[in-house]
Amino acid sequence: MPPFWCRRTEPRILRPMPKVTAALLLGLLGCGPAPAPDPRPDPVPVAGHGEAPTPAPDPEPVAETPQETPAEPRMVVVSDPGLEARFADASEPAPTVRLRRSASVRNEITDDERWLGEHDIGHRSERPAEAPETIGGEQFLFAIASDPPLAAYGQHYSCHYLWLPQPDGGATVLDLRSLYVNEMQVNDARRVGDRVYITRAHRTYASATDGKNASLIALDASSGSVVWVTEPLTSNVVAFTLRDRVIFTGYGFTDEPDHLYAIDRLTGRRLAELALRKGPSYLVLEGDDLHVRTYDRDVTVTVQVR
Repeated sequence: MPPFWCRRTEPRILRPMPKVTAALLLGLLGCGPAPAPDPRPDPVPVAGHGEAPTPAPDPEPVAETPQETPAEPRMVVVSDPGLEARFADASEPAPTVRLRRSASVRNEITDDERWLGEHDIGHRSERPAEAPETIGGEQFLFAIASDPPLAAYGQHYSCHYLWLPQPDGGATVLDLRSLYVNEMQVNDARRVGDRVYITRAHRTYASATDGKNASLIALDASSGSVVWVTEPLTSNVVAFTLRDRVIFTGYGFTDEPDHLYAIDRLTGRRLAELALRKGPSYLVLEGDDLHVRTYDRDVTVTVQVR
């Protein structure tokens, strides 16, 4: 038999390939037509599923409002008015004041806190928001409830500086250190309009200063100048009180005469007095009743002012 390349063969007739088979082959060879585009939109990436979210734009910077620094208070040095009485004049006649003891109850001597809890003497432990923390290196002692309020600075409840807000928004500080003569100190203060009233005294016998002790003093709230000074031995209380034109205060010490006094707020003169068994410490006026805390008795005095 001749080799296969010399062998004659009959021609073969090629039959057409089925359409399905052709499509499969063309797809495998990559020769087929491009697939139609998917009409569905591309999926949106979701945070936490492989793609980070688009960062939000940075917020617009907010301009900070500059904080106003409060102006330094104006310091006014109060000159020592001396130890003698100095009265002022008033254009209107002084009122008539009557004091009548209506009750006297023995206390426990050491129960001051109870009495102070029942009667508001006007002292506050909270510093006014506008007042500084210290003045002249002295710590805040207490505030005095008034309109506007006062703030006392010093040591051991002895007031060296008195902070006074002014109507223009500023403040004045009265330097009271010149008043500290013969061991006297300032224990309390009150303000009415353009006047400040303070009590200056020492806690020993009047004979230690020849009776020149325990005065009530009126000062100008702006200039610190002295308006009037009461007679000596008028006021050594821890807290006095006032209403309208009358200041109520008192004096007393061991083996010395003890009295309650009504003082003319405009002139500094005495308007009335009432003897007490013991010296007064705190005074509070509630209606027509003047409550007086003394060493061993709580006294109530009925006040009439005409």
